Amino acid sequence: MNSSVTEFILLGLTRDAGKQKAVFGVFLILYLATLLGNFLIVLTIKISKTLGSPMYFFLFYLSFADACFSTTTAPRLIVDALAQKKTISYKECMTQVFAAHFFGCMEILVLILMAFDRYVAICKPLRYTTIMSRHVCSVLVILAWVGSCIHSSAQIFLALRLPFCGPNVIDHYFCDLQPLLKLACMDTYVINLLVVSNSGAICTVSFIILLISYVVILYSLRNHSTEGRRKALSTCTSHFIVVVLFFGPCIFMYTRPPTTFPIDKTVAVFYTIGTPLLNPLIYTLRNVEVKNAMKKLWLGRILLRLNLNCESKSRSSLLDLISFTSNKQQERSKKQQRPKNLIKAERSCVILLPPPRPPQRQLRGSPSAPPLRGEGTGLESPLNHTRDACWVNLRSVGATVDPPALLTQGSWLRNQQIDLGEAWASADLPRVKGD
Repeated sequence: MNSSVTEFILLGLTRDAGKQKAVFGVFLILYLATLLGNFLIVLTIKISKTLGSPMYFFLFYLSFADACFSTTTAPRLIVDALAQKKTISYKECMTQVFAAHFFGCMEILVLILMAFDRYVAICKPLRYTTIMSRHVCSVLVILAWVGSCIHSSAQIFLALRLPFCGPNVIDHYFCDLQPLLKLACMDTYVINLLVVSNSGAICTVSFIILLISYVVILYSLRNHSTEGRRKALSTCTSHFIVVVLFFGPCIFMYTRPPTTFPIDKTVAVFYTIGTPLLNPLIYTLRNVEVKNAMKKLWLGRILLRLNLNCESKSRSSLLDLISFTSNKQQERSKKQQRPKNLIKAERSCVILLPPPRPPQRQLRGSPSAPPLRGEGTGLESPLNHTRDACWVNLRSVGATVDPPALLTQGSWLRNQQIDLGEAWASADLPRVKGD
């Protein structure tokens, strides 16, 4: 490292404080949506058993590359929007250059592999399974990883050779070769040619290859039905828009002399944040198989979780109901297990006892009511005779009488003031007062 600069200052998208807050909110939402969409595709393809074709194999790596590519630039932009000191160290800057070019090149190469897969599927359908076997797809992806590593290594090699001896302010929101070439203390003509021959050539050649593949695909569909051509044209149009949004800014940035323009930051937003956000929308919303797999996988799991919760609540309510019913049945069974003799005795006792006689109010000066038979003679009243008869009846049937059980036979029994406890302890024969 031939440099006396240890850190750089990133100016970001804007210097206006009000606009920086808007940048923070907008790009935070876009970044979270990018991560959610791409990782949702990654998990769906990884878990689902219906998405096993080569097209989804490549889509898995495209979504992974999009998420990583957006992560190399968006978090720094979001944090610096509200930070007072927007500095980045020299090592972090070089790491960002390497990561951005690595995942950016990976995305370009995977797009080419997906175009090749569509070409084989449409133009050579009978040999598709032989040409695009799982082994061939794995080898192609490995080659894409190796190619991306070679490209980014060449870029970081050029960046490390740049000497920085004074200015350290980068008018950008992330570290890239074009802004760094402007700060270098040397003639950057040769390095710029190498950058153009590396990054510029990759972007331009890849864009031409993709255009040729789309033209060949559409030309091969000339003998298909009108509906088939319409669907293919609609799909290719949406893919072509994404390709233009990605490769157009890349070609503009890396195929020109080492100069910077104020519009560079806005142009860079399209291929660093815009394209990773649009790719999952284009390749998911317009793909019926991916949408069906997501519905079956994620909505099915959510509904299963809700059903389990509802079943657990219903099960607990059902258990409470069963417990309540079993308790009621036990109480019923206890009542039904009472001795029949006791039931007969209680019924006969109730029959023997006369109904309650309403109280008679004695007026002033009126003669007192005639005494009941036996009062004053030592004999029991008719009510006492009835009580004793009831007791004799109980003893005659041989029932095991529970006095509290008799006490609950009716309120009118209690109103007669019958001493059942006394009857329980009395003799078999009617009693006479004074005995």
